[in-house]
Amino acid sequence: ILRHDMHFNAVKSLMNLKVSTIFTHAFSSNYVFPSGMTDPEFVKKTESAVIKNGGIFYGVQLMCDGEVLLQRLVKDSRNKHGKLRDVKIMKELLIKYDHITSAPIKNNFIIDNTKLSPKKVVEMIIKHFKLK
Repeated sequence: ILRHDMHFNAVKSLMNLKVSTIFTHAFSSNYVFPSGMTDPEFVKKTESAVIKNGGIFYGVQLMCDGEVLLQRLVKDSRNKHGKLRDVKIMKELLIKYDHITSAPIKNNFIIDNTKLSPKKVVEMIIKHFKLK
């Protein structure tokens, strides 16, 4: 519960400062946090907090082929950002959790980045949402 409270307070603070931010999250339609909040509830609440505090919520769902995802796990950039790098654990997570179903948010842009560079994905997001 503390994690969620901190998250929503951070959203509110950023909106009050008129600071734009990009929040990334690995959404799973069937994940339940230790607090009991489901992932769909979490993303809806995040969207609501941003909008309620004067921001614009841009949802982006990145998807890729499972084999490509496993290949990406060993890249140094994941280690630099503290992301999961264990192929065995990722295989288990891909079986246990639904990462295919889209998040239940209004402004969700889905990108299959299997064959796209991070730079190309950023360009697509900027163009889709007409950002500067």
